[in-house]
Amino acid sequence: SALEWVDRALLLEENLYALETKALLLLALERKEEAHSTAKRLHILSTDKGEYQKEANALMERFDG
Repeated sequence: SALEWVDRALLLEENLYALETKALLLLALERKEEAHSTAKRLHILSTDKGEYQKEANALMERFDG
């Protein structure tokens, strides 16, 4: 499944794009707690790296709004 593939990618390298993809997949599967946890990790990583923050913030708003 797509979720298995993104998990494999994250094992190789945790990156912003794979984390966003995983969070969106989990949302589509209605696994909201896991999606929120993944989105939080994306937000932290994007802040630390100083990139992809707009996208990470937009994803977090889906949980806060």
